Amino acid sequence: MDKKRVLLNEERCKELVPGGLYFFMGYRESGVNLPEISTLVYLGEDTTEDEEGEAPHSLYVFQTADSYQDLGDWSDLPEEQKKETSADVLVAFDTNGVSGFVDLEGLIGELRQLQKNLSQGLSWDDPLPE
Repeated sequence: MDKKRVLLNEERCKELVPGGLYFFMGYRESGVNLPEISTLVYLGEDTTEDEEGEAPHSLYVFQTADSYQDLGDWSDLPEEQKKETSADVLVAFDTNGVSGFVDLEGLIGELRQLQKNLSQGLSWDDPLPE
């Protein structure tokens, strides 16, 4: 795993720093102002294995905050412990886009926008139903 700092210069996430704090913010469905926010720790960039007929591609790999606190950096664990640890402690995003995860500044901006939308009777993507 490549544990270098990655400059993204995106509005919602400017850079990725290994061991840094990030968030996944999403909504279950269109028009519903109930955000789901997960706290993540960035581990590094990895490349998927080449599967049949599929070209390998790069991923930004994150670990859930609770497992990071309990286990430490998953990529530093011994192979035996990695096998025993459930794969659901890892979250990966394609390096071709940063949609879905945000840094702390991006999260604050998203929440401010949600607050503004709510005060104007809007959902995160459409007008609210009456």
